[in-house]
Amino acid sequence: MQCLRNGFFGFNIAEKTAMLWDGGDIPVSSTTLKTIAQALVTIFSKPDVLKQTANEFIYIASFTATQNEVLKILETSTGEKWKIKHVQAKPVHTAAFKKFAEGDDSLPVIADLVLSSAFSAERLNDFRSVGLWNDKLGLPKEDLEEEIKTAL
Repeated sequence: MQCLRNGFFGFNIAEKTAMLWDGGDIPVSSTTLKTIAQALVTIFSKPDVLKQTANEFIYIASFTATQNEVLKILETSTGEKWKIKHVQAKPVHTAAFKKFAEGDDSLPVIADLVLSSAFSAERLNDFRSVGLWNDKLGLPKEDLEEEIKTAL
């Protein structure tokens, strides 16, 4: 899982630290690169599927999990207790939005906007509510624990 390897979802594997947004219990949908690739191949190789997906938002997810669920797997897999930092999404989002409105479109500001939105109480990154296309595209079921162990 690329988001684990690069620390984007708040986990630093090397330092065994986790930054949990709003308590870490917000479900977030994420997709592996291989599943994204398989979805694209399916869409572009089957004319009927391409027609069905034209001009549509296509939501797919390998997993929908909370940060606490991921943290539990990480701690079990590494055999170590991780250091936790708690972050509240609303103040981070407010500060980042202000900076962005003032013209700061730097990567840290954009990352704060994306993460504070993804992990907010509004559950903007839980794609189950808008309907996943996994079954329609014939995407395989994936195992979160196995993907996390692979990322380690």
